[in-house]
Amino acid sequence: MDLNEAVLMFQQGEMNEYEVYTRLSKRTRGKNCEVLNAIAQDELFHYNNLKKYSKEELHPQRSFVLKHEILYYVFGLTFCVKLMESKENKAQKAYSGISSQIAEVAGHIDDEDRHEQALIDMIDEKRLGYLGTILSGLNDAWIGLIGEVAGFSFAFQDPRIIGFAGLIAAIAQFLSSSASEIESYLSQKSEETESALRGSLFQGIVYLLTVGLLIFPFFLLSSYTVALGITVS
Repeated sequence: MDLNEAVLMFQQGEMNEYEVYTRLSKRTRGKNCEVLNAIAQDELFHYNNLKKYSKEELHPQRSFVLKHEILYYVFGLTFCVKLMESKENKAQKAYSGISSQIAEVAGHIDDEDRHEQALIDMIDEKRLGYLGTILSGLNDAWIGLIGEVAGFSFAFQDPRIIGFAGLIAAIAQFLSSSASEIESYLSQKSEETESALRGSLFQGIVYLLTVGLLIFPFFLLSSYTVALGITVS
């Protein structure tokens, strides 16, 4: 990749991140809003610096912005901030490759480091813990259900029976996994057991929602093989 291509790539990245940070700042209040807005203005400053070299006007990539908006609505601000923090870390390393050729980039690296630290300070570790339960629920649903549905498919060969069988198995799994936490909470009520119960129920709900999404093709399609292919893919 030559210097001009690298500049355009970084310039596009700065514009994308400026747009995402701007939108996130409008959805928050107080200190978080101020931090996100300040980072957005820095990204715009970086974009304009790079524009002096490329001589090209770029616009935010809609797919990039839309992806982060969906992630915000589904997983919340903490997840998006954690994702952007990892991008800031990668940007620092990537900028070092052209810092010797473009003087302003050294300042960009310092800014990206400052952004990363500011985002780390924003992260709510408690909420991040709940994101872990989301991912765990998604993983459990995917791994557990695929094997069960594949077995049901070859046994019943009827999409609706397969769908109902998968749903019943998922509900049974949800009740089984939550029962021990409920029993523990009822026998010894404390902040620790309450947190464990909340996390277990949250994970179970995510699990059931994921299962519903995975078995939906069996209620929609008449061919169990096509439905199985969609679920597995």
